[in-house]
Amino acid sequence: MSLATRTKALVGNVVGYGFLLLALVAAGYGVYALVAFAFAGLGADAVVGAMFSFGFALFCLVMGVYVRKAVAGTVLPLNVDTDTWRLTMFRGGQG
Repeated sequence: MSLATRTKALVGNVVGYGFLLLALVAAGYGVYALVAFAFAGLGADAVVGAMFSFGFALFCLVMGVYVRKAVAGTVLPLNVDTDTWRLTMFRGGQG
């Protein structure tokens, strides 16, 4: 394994795990905002904080998984199952 490949894998792993850590922190803040919403009553900051943090957590989770799969080389290509023969085969042969 060459030095460039190892460096690419190391940087990809750090970035991927960084995204996953950000997703964990954002989800934790979203739970905190919901608990604060439950105890303190309806507040715009808690509602907006929960919506933003759960959306950001989802984004970071998807990006982290994608980067980790890209480093491992297991990302599916974009043109999977676009052949009409395969599509009709998966539908049970109906034309």
